[in-house]
Formats: sequence, structure tokens, C-alpha cells
Amino acid sequence: MDTERRFHCGCGVSGLELGAAPLLRFYCHCSLCRQFNGAPRADVVVYRRREVSVLPGSDLTFERLRPPPAVDRGRCARCREPVVEFFDLPLAPRLAFVPAALLERSMVLPSPALHLFCAADEAVEDGLPRYDGYLRSQLAFLRRLLPAVLRTPR
Repeated sequence: MDTERRFHCGCGVSGLELGAAPLLRFYCHCSLCRQFNGAPRADVVVYRRREVSVLPGSDLTFERLRPPPAVDRGRCARCREPVVEFFDLPLAPRLAFVPAALLERSMVLPSPALHLFCAADEAVEDGLPRYDGYLRSQLAFLRRLLPAVLRTPR
């Protein structure tokens, strides 16, 4: 991927600049991600926080749907499209979650690696590993994320 790539929401008002390749892509079925994305699941691409910058002039509104984990979810104030989520907890890697829909308009993305918070009765037949419940989902996410974080330069 070329460095310093720019991506905008559907109306073009709010956008991001990415400075590196993503760490991971996954599907999240939790109620908060479904609420934020307005979809049955979120298709999320994970970056180191420092590799994601909000473009000047963007008009984002941020909300925190619940306390820890501390995820600030930003959407365009004009078109209400999800643009970015920032995750920042002490002693944890600072991350940015970008909706795949925002990126796939102009770049090829890595394949999703897993489903998180995916109920056993949910109809998902793509062959990816599925995890249900908070602890199982978080551990599965960390098992995929940590090797990617350790592989990339700090």
C-alpha cells in the first residue's frame, strides 16, 4: 500500500489519511458495533493509532457508547457515516478501527481473519473462525492482533 492514502466519507466532508498497511481485519457482531455501523455486523480494519490522521476540515462527531473499553467512535457530522474509532487504554497498543466500507472504495483490503461476538445461531458460512461472548472474543482478537503489532515497527 502506498503511504499517506486519503479516504473520505460518502459526502466527502470527513476523511482520514493512512500512513501504513493495516494490522488486521475482522467482523464484529457486538451490539455496539452493530449500533454504530447500522448493520448486522461491522467489517473493521485495524491500524496503529499513529498511522491514522483525521484530515483537516473534517467534521466528525465522536461518541463513547459505553465506558471501557474506551472506544471513541467518530462519524461524519453531515452524512452520519462511520469514519473511525479510536481505542486508547493504558498499557495497551493505541489503535484505530476504520470501517472497511470507507476504504474499499479505493484500495484492496486484506481478507477478514475472524468473527467476534458471533452468536452460535447466527448464519455465517464463510469458513472464518467464530467467537461468542466477551472473554472469548477479546482473547481471539488479541491472539490475532499481538503478532501483527509485534511484526510492525513501533
